[in-house]
Amino acid sequence: MPIILSQTYEIVTEESAQEGDAAERGYDWQDEPYSLRDTVELIKSEGFNYPSDSSGVPRWLSTVGILDYESGDYETKFLHPGSDARSQRYWEKAVRAADILKDAEYWRGVIKGIHANGLRALVTYKATDGYRAKGLAINDAVKGVGPGGVWFVWVDNFANCVRLTDIIDIRPVER
Repeated sequence: MPIILSQTYEIVTEESAQEGDAAERGYDWQDEPYSLRDTVELIKSEGFNYPSDSSGVPRWLSTVGILDYESGDYETKFLHPGSDARSQRYWEKAVRAADILKDAEYWRGVIKGIHANGLRALVTYKATDGYRAKGLAINDAVKGVGPGGVWFVWVDNFANCVRLTDIIDIRPVER
């Protein structure tokens, strides 16, 4: 029995970003059957590295927004499991097999452990332009400066700039 998956997209233009919304949303394809192996391969090969939630099984995975240099629009893809019990059960297995949950849980634990010992965490992460950037985790936030400017990242909600899955290394440093 297969896992039922759907792929959606979202296009954000400069104008729609100013309004705080997407210009267009829709389905690339809907309710397609995939095996567990094919689901894991799809997650890895298409770059669905960004979980919808910072803890637990994500409701969906997304790609990084791809810039269309001619129009200036960003398109992001989203992968959703079916709502049936089998798809949900195998979705969790696929996400774990693709190392999405392992990375998020591991790095979140490292950050919290460092803070629990009264230290600060020096975080090295993959920036959107491919360069490495660094930031200091202070309480529940990471601040860093990279080629794109100043980054402000929530440890418990990496939805804004740096996701847990983008972290390369975390080392404790004295306060």
